[in-house]
Amino acid sequence: MKKGTYRYYGVLLGLPLGTPIFTYRCEEDEVSPDELLGRVVLVPLGAGKIVSGVVWSYQGTVSPLPVGKVKSIRKVLSHPAIPLSVRKFWSWVASYYMCSLGDVLRAALPAPFRPEGGQRYVLLDSAIGDEAEVLRKELGTSSFSLKELKQLFPDDYADLYSLWSEEGSAVPYDKGIGGGGAPVNERGWAIGPLIHQVETLETVRKSLKRSPQVLEALDRLASDPEGSDLFFSTLAEVSDYLEVSAYVVGRLRECGAIEERERAEEVFSGETPSGGPHRDGIMPDLTGRQILLLHMPRSRACERLPLHHLYEEVTQSRGQALLLFPTLERLREVEGEIKEVFGSSYFPYHSGVSQSVRQRSYLAAWCQLSGLFVGLRSAVWLPLGSLSEVVVIDSEHRGYRQWEPAPRFTASDAVLVLAALSDAKSLIVSATPSVECMAQVLRGKYALQTIAPEANGGRVSLQTVSMRTAFDDNQVHARLLSDVMVSAIRDTIAMRGKVLLLYQRTGYARSIECSHCGEQLLCPRCHTALRLSSDAKVMECPLCGYKSPLPTRCPHCDQPTLRPIGTGIDRLQEAVSHYFGGVQVALVESEDKVPRADILLCPDYDPPVSLLHKVSMVGVVQLDLLLTLPDHRAAERAYRMLTTCRDELRDGSKLIVQYFSKSPALDAFLEDDYDTFMKYEMEERHQLLFPPFCRITDIVLESRSQALISRFAERVARELSRLLPDVQILGPTPLPVNKRGVSFGYRVTLLIPLDVALSPLRTFLSSTMEGWVRSSGIRSLHCYYDVDP
Repeated sequence: MKKGTYRYYGVLLGLPLGTPIFTYRCEEDEVSPDELLGRVVLVPLGAGKIVSGVVWSYQGTVSPLPVGKVKSIRKVLSHPAIPLSVRKFWSWVASYYMCSLGDVLRAALPAPFRPEGGQRYVLLDSAIGDEAEVLRKELGTSSFSLKELKQLFPDDYADLYSLWSEEGSAVPYDKGIGGGGAPVNERGWAIGPLIHQVETLETVRKSLKRSPQVLEALDRLASDPEGSDLFFSTLAEVSDYLEVSAYVVGRLRECGAIEERERAEEVFSGETPSGGPHRDGIMPDLTGRQILLLHMPRSRACERLPLHHLYEEVTQSRGQALLLFPTLERLREVEGEIKEVFGSSYFPYHSGVSQSVRQRSYLAAWCQLSGLFVGLRSAVWLPLGSLSEVVVIDSEHRGYRQWEPAPRFTASDAVLVLAALSDAKSLIVSATPSVECMAQVLRGKYALQTIAPEANGGRVSLQTVSMRTAFDDNQVHARLLSDVMVSAIRDTIAMRGKVLLLYQRTGYARSIECSHCGEQLLCPRCHTALRLSSDAKVMECPLCGYKSPLPTRCPHCDQPTLRPIGTGIDRLQEAVSHYFGGVQVALVESEDKVPRADILLCPDYDPPVSLLHKVSMVGVVQLDLLLTLPDHRAAERAYRMLTTCRDELRDGSKLIVQYFSKSPALDAFLEDDYDTFMKYEMEERHQLLFPPFCRITDIVLESRSQALISRFAERVARELSRLLPDVQILGPTPLPVNKRGVSFGYRVTLLIPLDVALSPLRTFLSSTMEGWVRSSGIRSLHCYYDVDP
């Protein structure tokens, strides 16, 4: 190559643009295109701004732009190149889910490995050396920006930052980092050693006889099943967990029951695990199969982990295996066993570990270290260059869906494409596979293996109650509890057990009505019935989020006769507390914070498995609420919730289901006939042409102006119906919007037949919508797509 000539490259930047690939030139003749493709580089953008990007394509030695407009690549970071299979996966995600490739880059490449000029970082205390000392001394703090680092070390700043990020010593300032240069969750409060010293504990207990609240809190810590694994970032978390005052927490500190310490972190080396599972596990047969669906009816969540199989896969192939869980709660239930089996070859990548641990796991994947990589939906972005197998636990769970921010994708589906691009095998394990998965089995794309459970009949006592009959016979109490339910609750509490009531209707009441004129109070913006909030003092719209104080008089007839209609979970809690006097009743607001009470009420459609393990009875207050959801998967979700409750409850527990109308989902559950339920759902969806017999794409339109966005959404639906006669157009329908700067949103739904080619349709849709948005004149208009919601 002659002196003064350049090679030109397309560099992908993390910008939410339609084409976020910009042309840059490389002045280093010794770097070949093959060596540079996939590398992370620093490039100038605009006036004096430095950003990072990934070298995406080689454009040759002739500039595609005027030479004077092409800027040079400033630095090539020392990180390895992003594997080709991973770059192809990024392109597929952007194309299939109709989002920007720049959004994919920002999601896939963590901030520590994607330095930006304006981003601030914290240098942790673990960083040592002359450069680290110079930075701390010159800046007077451990916080720095890339610009400041360049001023201190103009020649070596890029290599220095690469080194620190690979060590996990440099982490983003806004990711839970304190001013002292240490992650907040690295240091906190844990159980003191006296809890495990019987004689010392007894001495402390005797000294606390005059402090019953402190003594009770101490006993809770001593008997907690999590024991030494308990860790709290702040003392406030200790107070919330034990439900005690700050004074009690202070006394616990004084006696040594809790102490401040650093969370121990494991060092991951990528060595082949030396141990093995202590018990035989499930062994799926993947011989000659690319994708295997392993159906395990009547199994508990912990039994669906193919740990023995994964151990053999990693040790024999010396490659990388990826294990995905739908929620952190599911992962934590088995994480201890995974750690014990894989040791230093276990690489966690999820929100339950510190930022520096995630960085090390990401780098281990990037460097193609052999081991088991475990995480939630974000783990699909790991740059696994030696991927040999993917395992997805309960792929039908909603936890795999990424709603915000972009890219909006379903990890359980996307990871199968990653496996195919990496020439790896895929294993899907589920107790209740989705209709979509079973359809792929019928089409021959998935192989099916069923592992029948061992005989365990009668493990849980099951009863159903028709609420129509209960109301006719005047056998309903506390608004919605039948005689059967009430009797079971009393028996459970008498045996010192806990009760969990599932009721999926939030708020206090579903509507507000005037008993004098019969008018309902409606939202002034979207004319939806207003519901009463938890405190029974504020009216709110479930669609647009409008809120207003509850008036004392009816706005229609001016009479003081307004009354709440229907029962929300807060009203049910009030009624249950009144009916069972002296019994503690509480609402479960999150799976991470379960209150201590005798009767728990939960509005979740997927009750936490850990919560089911702690109770002796589950009552489904009104199954019809799930079955009537505006979702084509409603019956499937109801069936799955019932089976989860039955299979996860402890032996001898009770499950009581109340309903107003019988349904095929309930009948199939009572008969324990999953196959018949699947056939019914397949026929129902085939008649209605819902997935898996079509594809769904939502066009989401948001704006601060209701009138303008409403008219524009109606225009979009009308024009698309005319332009796409083979596609069924539904809507526009309003949707709840709770974003800053956005007040109103509408969804236009496209039901796309399977015989319609997706690629040209999406190209047409993107270009058409871009033109309509540009010519709409709505300044605050935001349009995006939700594929396979």
